[in-house]
Amino acid sequence: MPGRLRDRLRPEWVELWLYNPGWLMPYTSMPVPLSRTKKQFEDIFDGDARAQTIGMRDALMNYHQMMETVGITIYDPQASSSGTEGE
Repeated sequence: MPGRLRDRLRPEWVELWLYNPGWLMPYTSMPVPLSRTKKQFEDIFDGDARAQTIGMRDALMNYHQMMETVGITIYDPQASSSGTEGE
């Protein structure tokens, strides 16, 4: 299928872009998605921003395949951190 991200961009470029969009596009208004100074989303890769950035890169590079096999998924941080899913 044409238009897939992985057919147009290198994984290293996408990872760098996610890590700090301003390095590749100095005038972009895109913020840095994950803070490198504080933990966020601790239930995903234990809050490790580097691992989360790689995970985002991999998800973007394989988006079509993920949508075909997994489908739409809703992230519910309360369900995953409270340990009381389904209540």
